[in-house]
Amino acid sequence: CHYNLKQHFPAFVRARPKIALEAAIRCLDFYILNTHVIRYPNKSGKLLEIEEFVFDGGKSLYISDGNFSWSQTRYPEGPLDIADALFAYVREIAGDPLKHELLDRLLEVFRDNVRMAYFWAQLLIVGSEYPGVLAKRLFDLCIARPIQIHSDTIYQLGEFLRVSFQHFSTNQRFILEKSLI
Repeated sequence: CHYNLKQHFPAFVRARPKIALEAAIRCLDFYILNTHVIRYPNKSGKLLEIEEFVFDGGKSLYISDGNFSWSQTRYPEGPLDIADALFAYVREIAGDPLKHELLDRLLEVFRDNVRMAYFWAQLLIVGSEYPGVLAKRLFDLCIARPIQIHSDTIYQLGEFLRVSFQHFSTNQRFILEKSLI
């Protein structure tokens, strides 16, 4: 299934972006959960700890997955290649001002389907590449407690803030500073 999704994802995402994004996120979410989370209980001994936060006007979930230690070292042809194609598409949409309405709809798919920290970290990386487009759209991630405190996302958050801070309103800066303190 991973192989087929990887092979057909570029055509799938162009034909049905929201459905393709949702399929990729759910497939990879399950893969990451089984490969990197369930095998290794966290420091408190719990198998799974799900944290909630607000993103894009709705409830989102965060599961620490240790991606800081495995996301850069993967086997070729692995399922995470699907994520590379997914985020390449998000980059393409972010880079095209005529497609920013679609970008907003895709961020809703993230809000409603992502659980693994890996996706939030990757979304912040894309945000760092397109701060003028994504700074305000990803602001909720900047003030989300799980994003701020877990090693899975803290570096990416710092890089995103470094390039995006200037794009926030005075009120957003105040809220951000208060949340960090």
